[in-house]
This record gives sequence, C-alpha cells and structure tokens, in this order.
Amino acid sequence: MLKRLFLHYIAEEARPMVHLAMPLVFAELGWMTMGIVDTMMVGRQANSAVAIGAVSLGGILYIAVAIFGTGLMLGLDTLVSHSYGAGDLEDCHRSLVNGAYLSLGIAPVLMGLVLLFEPLLRSLDIQASILNQAIPYLRALNWSTLPLLLFFVFRRYLQGMNQAKPVMFALITANLVNLAGNWALIYGHLGLRAMGTVGSGWSTCIARFYMMSVLLAYCVYYDHRYKTGLRETQRTPDFFRIWRLVQLGLPAATQFGMEVGVFAVATALIASGAGARTGRSAGREPSGMDRDAAGNGFYGDHGHSLSDGAAVHRANLHPRPGGDSRCGRIALRRWILSAF
Repeated sequence: MLKRLFLHYIAEEARPMVHLAMPLVFAELGWMTMGIVDTMMVGRQANSAVAIGAVSLGGILYIAVAIFGTGLMLGLDTLVSHSYGAGDLEDCHRSLVNGAYLSLGIAPVLMGLVLLFEPLLRSLDIQASILNQAIPYLRALNWSTLPLLLFFVFRRYLQGMNQAKPVMFALITANLVNLAGNWALIYGHLGLRAMGTVGSGWSTCIARFYMMSVLLAYCVYYDHRYKTGLRETQRTPDFFRIWRLVQLGLPAATQFGMEVGVFAVATALIASGAGARTGRSAGREPSGMDRDAAGNGFYGDHGHSLSDGAAVHRANLHPRPGGDSRCGRIALRRWILSAF
C-alpha cells in the first residue's frame, strides 16, 4: 500500500519536479555568485575597503531598480507554462515575442531611474573616495539593463517549456566570463588598460550580454531542431498580451523591489554614517559579501518555487486528473521541509 502510494502520488510528480528544480536552484545561486565574484575581485586592490564599499553600494542600488523589471517577467511563467501544458507552442512563442517588447519598453525607464541615484548619493554624507568609484560602477552596470531583461524573458520562456538546463549553463559560465573579465579589466591584463573598480562593472555588463546571447542562441537552436515554429511567429506587438504580462508580474515585481529597496536604503545609510565618522570605520563599509552570501539561501528556495509553479501550471492542463493537486501538495511539503 505504501509502495503504491509512493509510486503514484510522490515519485510520479516529484521526479520531474526535482528534474526541473535543480538546474533552477543552481541558476539562482549562480545569479547571486556574480555579485560575490565582483566583491572578491575588487577586494584585491590597494584600498580594498573603499572598493568593496563602492561595489556593494552601487550593486545594491542597481539591483533595487533592475529587480522590479525582472519581476515583471514572472508573468511569462504563467502564460508560457499554461500554453506548453496545453500543447500550444505557438502561444508560447507569442508570449516570448511580447515579453521582448515589454523589455524594450521598460529598459529606458529603469535606466533613467538608476541615473537619478547619482544626485541622491552626492547629497548624502558619503566619503568622496567611495562615491568616486561607486558612481562610475553604477553607470557601467546600467548599460546591462536591456540584456538583463531579455535574459529573463528567454529564461522564463525556456523554463516554462521544461528547458531549465540551458539557464543553469548560461549563469554558471557567465560567472567564469565575469571572473576573467574582472581579472583583465580591473588589473589590466591581456593588453587592456587597468580600470580599477569600474572595470568590475563593465565585466558584469559583458557577462550579462553573454547570458542573454547564450539563451537566445539556445532558443534558435531548439526551434531549428524540433521545428517548433518560432521563426514563423507573428512579430508585431500584442498590446493586450503585454498588458496581461504586466498585470501578472506587477505584484511580484513590487514585492521584490520593496524587499531589495530596504537593503539599498540600509546600505546607503550605513555608507553615509561611515562617511560622517571621518573614515574611522572605513573597514566596516557596507559589505556586499555578507549580503550576497545570505541571499544564496533565499534564491535557492526561489529556484525551487519557480519549478513548483511551472509544474502546477502545466498540470492544470494535463490530461491526468488531480495532477495539479499532487504537484501542489509535493511543493508544499518540500517548502515545509526546507524551512527547517
């Protein structure tokens, strides 16, 4: 009896869910590791405390804005996984195309918001040595906004179609690209000019272009190999679908923005307070290492939740009765176990 229960209600749904979840967990950890790599690499400079403080401050301010845009793309999880579960690949492709249009529309807005941080930072009592590195670093990161948003569009599209391994590959190898870029651009290797802390920002920007390019290439490859019809999909914008994506993603985007915004405000206040104490606590500038390491646990569970949601959405249209309920129960039990 117990064996039959396990086979029909646990293994049948848990195995494909874990198969989808594990690459996403590693992908989320890879996403957080990129910030750790930047912090570690700039920390080898002569004035490491100032460099780490600048990267931490610039990085958290940028993410506070960018994560709102990436959160809007969560609507693709619902639309793509529903369509894929129903066997409607053409509808999956239409969601992908309109997700790309949404990215093109909001990228300039987000970049403008990031630029507004510059006068705000200058109005705070932050050490000039930190500002002189944090602001150019923030400007470099700002150029990665569009590729970052497009990466998340391709990512939601692929994982909604049960293709999570390319996402994991893109993020893991992007960390290697970022590591090499930091080494070359910060310290002036491979014939390049040593750029210092701002070189880390440009390295991250290059790595995000790389991540986007890898997933774009895989989307084209997947369509070419399996003849899914992506190239024949209508390319004109569907404003109703774009508005639907905004409706679905806005609650999560707002939550993410507020959560990270709290960290951004705290980091800016800490930096301002440190500047007011005439550098006495320069060694205690806001550390991105602690923040990113703590975030790894959250993003690991976030990867699980993404796979759980995609599995439930697909099961809603699965021919087996009760598949969505079983997926939901398994996800709930996994979440309870991970909490402890």
